[in-house]
Amino acid sequence: MQFPPSNPALEARLFEIANEIAFEQSKKLIWNSFAVWEYMNTFNSVADITTLQDQVIAGKACMTHCLGMAFMVTGLLQANIHGTPGLSQYTDSVELVVRITSKNGVVTTDRDFHAATLIHLETGAIVIDTVRHPLAVKIPINSSASVMKCVDFGSTHFECATYRYYKGAGPDAGRRILLEGDEWFCDGVEGSKGKLFNDVYVSFDMAAVIRDLAMPAAMFVLKANHSRLGNTGNNLPGRKYIYHNTIFEYEPQSLPACKYGNEWIATGITMMVDFKNCAITMQIPNEDFLARPQNEQFKKAVENAGFIQKHDNDTDNSVKAAIVLLHIKLHFLLNGCSVSADDLEAISTVDVMCAELGFPLGEFARIAATVVETCTAAGMTTPARPEAVDPCWATVILRLAYLTKIDGRR
Repeated sequence: MQFPPSNPALEARLFEIANEIAFEQSKKLIWNSFAVWEYMNTFNSVADITTLQDQVIAGKACMTHCLGMAFMVTGLLQANIHGTPGLSQYTDSVELVVRITSKNGVVTTDRDFHAATLIHLETGAIVIDTVRHPLAVKIPINSSASVMKCVDFGSTHFECATYRYYKGAGPDAGRRILLEGDEWFCDGVEGSKGKLFNDVYVSFDMAAVIRDLAMPAAMFVLKANHSRLGNTGNNLPGRKYIYHNTIFEYEPQSLPACKYGNEWIATGITMMVDFKNCAITMQIPNEDFLARPQNEQFKKAVENAGFIQKHDNDTDNSVKAAIVLLHIKLHFLLNGCSVSADDLEAISTVDVMCAELGFPLGEFARIAATVVETCTAAGMTTPARPEAVDPCWATVILRLAYLTKIDGRR
């Protein structure tokens, strides 16, 4: 691969443009494997999907996953620099890359992949990964850079991804290699320690990515026929995740955040949709949102509804200050009994609370309704009602979305 000669002034302008695009897309896009699953369910076969790759990658409007985000960022960046005087020479240095999980060069899973935008430079690289970091990241050659800290579900401490960018060596001389993770090296990398590095980013044919990675990940189903609730009937979708960025007008004190211009951006909502247990688990800001006096009504509502879940005893205090765990059980809607106004009110309040963090109003209630409808259609039961619920019971669930629509922002 040939790279334009090093030019600090042009590379600074390129990084500025990359930052602008990364920030705007981070404000706009929602990493949402739930939406991608819904969208792919509308197709009859893989062939139908690969003929409509642009729409599939984009998912539902602003809701997509890493592949959709990288696809849109890469296209915007290439178009922008191609039309900028002096920068068009970098157009061919921009590519969409995909990290796959492999062992000795063999892909070990079709569900664990990640996509990002990579700009190769003579002196290093620029990475745009809007899933993990709202701004562009510079990596000097044969060096590394870390992104914004986060807390995964079930984790007791903050973590962050680390990118490494190296020159190839030996037969791979001339190649540039983007890696992720600990400081391991594989053969063919300058300064190799002789250890195989499995998390390597590579170029992929887009149709192949959709066929071999994106669709299997979206359509994975759980084979188990039982859960903590009881019988799950037919196969259910695997867990789906949503990561939503929130713009703050003030600097968050506990939540990891990045500043760009006069705005602060941070992961405001992390959501896990668990079909197997007919529940939704969420992480929302604690000290920087729920504990603030103006949000007292939301705090009381989730406390009274029993949604707040305690952190593990060994959880770092910094994590406890940063996030609140909410566990929202929906299985009561499978029981076939009357749903109380308080139940619907609690779901509606969570929806409005999510909207305060920038999530589309009505979307949480719609997701909750979809979870229950999917579980009902699969024949899920609970100990309180061991027989399957009549599918028409799903009409009750539609009240969730309806209640939110008429209630609006309180």
